[in-house]
Amino acid sequence: MRLEIGNFYVKDIKFGDKLSFDDGVLTINKEKALDFIREDERITEADLYIAKPGDKIRMCPVKEAIEPRVRLDGRGLFPGYTSELAKAGDGVLHALKNCSVLVVGKHWGGFQDGLIDMAGEGAKYTYYSGLKNIVLVADTDETFEQREQQKKTRALRLAGHKLAEYIGECVRAREPEKLEIFELEPITKRSAETNQTAPFMQNLRTQRLTVRIATSIIEDSRQTRKQNRRFCAKNYFRKNMYDIFVEFYPSKSISCMVQCNSGT
Repeated sequence: MRLEIGNFYVKDIKFGDKLSFDDGVLTINKEKALDFIREDERITEADLYIAKPGDKIRMCPVKEAIEPRVRLDGRGLFPGYTSELAKAGDGVLHALKNCSVLVVGKHWGGFQDGLIDMAGEGAKYTYYSGLKNIVLVADTDETFEQREQQKKTRALRLAGHKLAEYIGECVRAREPEKLEIFELEPITKRSAETNQTAPFMQNLRTQRLTVRIATSIIEDSRQTRKQNRRFCAKNYFRKNMYDIFVEFYPSKSISCMVQCNSGT
């Protein structure tokens, strides 16, 4: 499996007459990009903005963040989502670095909603404050979930991924500034050392550890529940004995209560 990523480093972003990338400047035709977004009938409102490091801008709720890329073989960048299901992790693609497509909705709801400050103290705590961002602010006709605590916002997320593919098209035919190559032989042809250090082996070990921890937690929980049941049964018995004792010996009720509460 061999994956080649050709990187193009964005120095600035602006709106202009056509979608292009020249000398580090990414130019986007705003109206054409919005027309592309509005092809999805679920999108009821849409606008594009540019947010750069140091701008006095706060964005919320941020629904998605995607790096603009394009596959040179014609396959979709996100197979099974923006295109037909296909193998991923190989082939050649081009990527626009130092920038991202951000999707901002108009309705809060979802633990994944984000907040990004491009300036000030809050900018220290987000990676995206250091990028040049193409910001899609949009709304949809998905009114059925606007008051839901956990929104799916499918139309917004899909629009962001498609916009990232759309913008990535401007570097399809260009020569990248830097080429990154990720190559991994079939598992049957790798050395034992490679297999031991491969990411999927590390993930497997992590998963096994997670399973062991989860099993231990479940077992501890079971033991705790058993102990709680025994404790409740014992106290239920003591309380009944106390009630009977008070009924027949009311003058000794205080001392009996102390003994029951102390576990004797």
